[in-house]
Amino acid sequence: MSNILVTGRPGVGKTTLIKQVIKELGLKPVGFYTEEIREGRHRAGFRIKSLSPGLPRMDGILARIGLPGPHRRGPYTVNLLDMEEVGARALEEALSYSALIVIDEIGNMEIISLRFQKAVIACLESPQPVLGVIKAGRGPFVDRIKSRPDVEIIELRRDRFEAVKTEVADRIKVLISQL
Repeated sequence: MSNILVTGRPGVGKTTLIKQVIKELGLKPVGFYTEEIREGRHRAGFRIKSLSPGLPRMDGILARIGLPGPHRRGPYTVNLLDMEEVGARALEEALSYSALIVIDEIGNMEIISLRFQKAVIACLESPQPVLGVIKAGRGPFVDRIKSRPDVEIIELRRDRFEAVKTEVADRIKVLISQL
């Protein structure tokens, strides 16, 4: 397996796990990750941040409550422009580096962008290892990714955070050594 995707319930720490593994291993990955936008104690949306160097846009708003636009997922409106110009572009550019590719996240919001989907598939099919997050539920694109023979799905639960982090780090070390 050259691609590791972490899954689990919302808020269980999937992005935190990926960030900690990257930091502990001292890696300089390419791709992107997401962060919650919080207003007080409530999640108001998601920011998207590129890890691929040299892009004109390194971060943006992936989705937010109250954004205008036609692409809604739950209480959030998806910002297709930032998804493509930050997220998809970061993945497209990641293919020109010999480094771990981070894809955080493959889920409901991403199905509105064919460009994003093509970039995810290209990364999974590349010789570079992928460490990513995939939603726990079902969906046409998510199911397609989960059924790939080159993808290993690892479930994260709060009570197993440290054990899963160690397992993921060990697998990434092996994949990185093959670059």
